[in-house]
Amino acid sequence: MPIDAILPARVLGIVPCEENPRALRMPLEMNTNDKGSMFAGSIYSLAVLAGYHVAEKQAADQQLVGDLFAGSTRITFRRPVTTDAVALGHLRGEFAKSASDKWRIEVAVVVKDAAGTNCARFEGVYVLSPRPSDV
Repeated sequence: MPIDAILPARVLGIVPCEENPRALRMPLEMNTNDKGSMFAGSIYSLAVLAGYHVAEKQAADQQLVGDLFAGSTRITFRRPVTTDAVALGHLRGEFAKSASDKWRIEVAVVVKDAAGTNCARFEGVYVLSPRPSDV
């Protein structure tokens, strides 16, 4: 599914990066807080979607189908983002089948500002659950 098919991504202005299709970009302009920096909720949303983006590509590479969702997440905000932001997800292995017959994968995401400074770090476990029609 293209990232712009997800309504929050469209509302926040999140788009794939031209220079790296596995990275997502989000503008500061639409996502500022009362301090003039990027709103933490927007940064979190960017990170969750960047993790989803790379997990979805990995599921396709492994020829897995089902409903993908974030199972658990954690984010650390290191410094304010005062420019447009870029998030790049990194897989920690491949999808592996759990005891509950769902597929799980760990993803790490780094959110950087326009200067390339690490501003936030996100870790998540994404779960691919088979649809009843796919079982």
